[in-house]
Amino acid sequence: MTMPTSLPLDCEELPIYPMPTANQLRMVEESGLFDETWYRRCYLMGRTATMPPLVHYMQFGPRKGYQPNRHFMPLNYLRFHPEALTQNINPLLHYIQNFRQVTELSSQTDIDFHQIYHCGGFGGNESCSGTGSSLRQTATLRPELQKIFLKYTIKSVLDVPCGDCNWISAMDFTGITYTGGDIVEDLIENNKIKLGRGFSFLVLDLCRGPLPAADMLLTRDCFVHLSFEEIFKALATIKNSDINYFAATTFTNCTKNYDLDQITRWRPLNLCLPPFNLPAPSDLINENCTENAGQYQDKCLAIWEVTQL
Repeated sequence: MTMPTSLPLDCEELPIYPMPTANQLRMVEESGLFDETWYRRCYLMGRTATMPPLVHYMQFGPRKGYQPNRHFMPLNYLRFHPEALTQNINPLLHYIQNFRQVTELSSQTDIDFHQIYHCGGFGGNESCSGTGSSLRQTATLRPELQKIFLKYTIKSVLDVPCGDCNWISAMDFTGITYTGGDIVEDLIENNKIKLGRGFSFLVLDLCRGPLPAADMLLTRDCFVHLSFEEIFKALATIKNSDINYFAATTFTNCTKNYDLDQITRWRPLNLCLPPFNLPAPSDLINENCTENAGQYQDKCLAIWEVTQL
């Protein structure tokens, strides 16, 4: 994309603090967070182009809530970072300057989830991990998982991704060492402040590893957000780790698995079907999910021995 360095005559002011226009545009372009193809399809389709898409976003996007890519939601970002609004700073620029160091993010998945976290997560008022991590949606799961810990004599649990630990922190970990891991460093640091006593937290990428040893690895609501390629990388990481049992979300009524929709970044998966073909799990907990008016009543947490994978 050719770098625009000036604005058309009808775009004399950008909604951010004083900074030369060229510098603003360069910051966004160099961040790699402006998806021109996405922006054209969502906001400029059928319109006569009067300015480059990036300039259009910088001028009109923050005021109208236009997204620069699939994951960064400016209006949500301003809810969680109101200082950007009071300082009259373009929310994307505020994010780039304050939270995202380009060289420190190791993968596109890391970049995507970092943006999602700083825009308020996956929705839901109780947890940034979404409504599926609410106490209500885990009311059946929690006591059943405690029974699993006893059944398999679990003394150490690795939870990846741990999110904000909303539901897991309501469980009894007496006699069990808990370690939460997540790809978003800012989230991990926040967890250390809120829940550091008794819990340990690490920045971990399930697709890249390495993973610390544990009796059980929890990956609830993880694979549903990953592509097939990423899931196979995660399974390889798990197989090469010192972990005895592996727990993951599976939807037993799902009859065909589809690769990740990059727009919604979620879909149900049945891990016993192609392309994964995992064997029947050792244990299966139906969560009694009521999300989406009961559409996902088949949502389960399945437990396998890692040697089964």
